[in-house]
Amino acid sequence: MIAIEIIEAKNPDRIGSYTFYHNKINLGSSIKDHIFIEDESMVSSHLNFFIENDKLYVSFNETVKQIHVNKKISTATKILKKNDIVEVDTLSLKILDYSLTSFPGKKDYLNKRVQELPAKAPELIELLQELAE
Repeated sequence: MIAIEIIEAKNPDRIGSYTFYHNKINLGSSIKDHIFIEDESMVSSHLNFFIENDKLYVSFNETVKQIHVNKKISTATKILKKNDIVEVDTLSLKILDYSLTSFPGKKDYLNKRVQELPAKAPELIELLQELAE
């Protein structure tokens, strides 16, 4: 989970808090980015936030020369902490929270859901047994 707050942006509609239940998010000018920023100074995947070994990191697109973290220039991937302020171009954001989110594998998830079926939908058990044969 990564939670950030955009505190300054060229487009005021982007200001606010965002929480993602992912271990990696990106912010940039592409609609494929988790946070889409309409700004000519931005590129796709302008900023990349990721959790590794219980630490939050920020990296940036190779076209970006530098960012500021707590008013200090950074030219490489940087470890972030809660309440750090990241600034790039016309954008300013604050790290609200982060934690490593583990997701169950597809097989584990499906097995758990099948075990819940008798209580939730007993009429489906017979149908599933017929399909399995």
